[in-house]
Amino acid sequence: MSNRPAQLADPSPGKLCPECGYDLRGIASQQCPECGLNLNDPNYSSIPWANRARIGHFKAFWKTALLATFRPKKLGMAVAQPVDFRSANRFRWIVVVLATLPAVVTVVVVKTLDDASGWRIARIGDLSKDAFDMRSGLLPALTVIFGAGLSLAPVIPLGALVMFALWTASAGIWFRPRRMTVVEQNRAIAISRYACAPLAWLPIAGLGAIPIAVLAYFNANIPAQFGWLIITIGLVVELFLLAILIASWWGTLRLLSMTTRCGWGRWSIAAIGIPAGWIVSASIGMLLVPCIAGFISIVIESLK
Repeated sequence: MSNRPAQLADPSPGKLCPECGYDLRGIASQQCPECGLNLNDPNYSSIPWANRARIGHFKAFWKTALLATFRPKKLGMAVAQPVDFRSANRFRWIVVVLATLPAVVTVVVVKTLDDASGWRIARIGDLSKDAFDMRSGLLPALTVIFGAGLSLAPVIPLGALVMFALWTASAGIWFRPRRMTVVEQNRAIAISRYACAPLAWLPIAGLGAIPIAVLAYFNANIPAQFGWLIITIGLVVELFLLAILIASWWGTLRLLSMTTRCGWGRWSIAAIGIPAGWIVSASIGMLLVPCIAGFISIVIESLK
């Protein structure tokens, strides 16, 4: 089933105030009695990204990233008002690009310092014609294909781009329970696009991960007195990545609970299904994409 929302006009505001979360059921007034918000104001949105024309794209993006990362419950309250799917999807693609950026920078740095000609990275993969031999077994052949694809400089950033594109879209399948109306589904799916916001912080992890990856690639000898520094940086990067994964997982579940009012059964299944979707996305982006590229490159090389 597609994650795209059905084309149907949104009705009047829902049951929760998008600003303070006050329960509006049974209240005829179009003004929230708790915070005074005008619920009919067409220019208001509790999602900063929706107000980017007024506050600026840069500020709106990072305010939304902070909101989705640290206050997903408040973000989920936006389901009480119309949510633009195209705007939310544009936010998602910016996150995808930011998440892919460390892979791009790493490959550019390695390729700049490497001595391999063309598009290849010298120390990754084996593209010799004799290395690929199906008679040696499927696994060795697939290893050669994978290595050949990984040795192509554009493949790692491309694989990361595919991985994060699928990763950030996979959560949407949980935001469309059949018991909800089409309008409610539309709003929930649009808000699900903001669940990927924690991935926008990956470039910060890249500040430490990129130098370590480059040093490891070139087998650089690090002086003993700096060994503790590399270990510390590596540990901090790993903890930061773990925090991003947890924030993304928990934030998605919080948004799911707020926007779909799902029970414990669906919530528990989603708690397992969301990371399962990430694993499938990573497998496609970082395994399947290099294998396809490697197979094509071996075929081209064999024709020369």
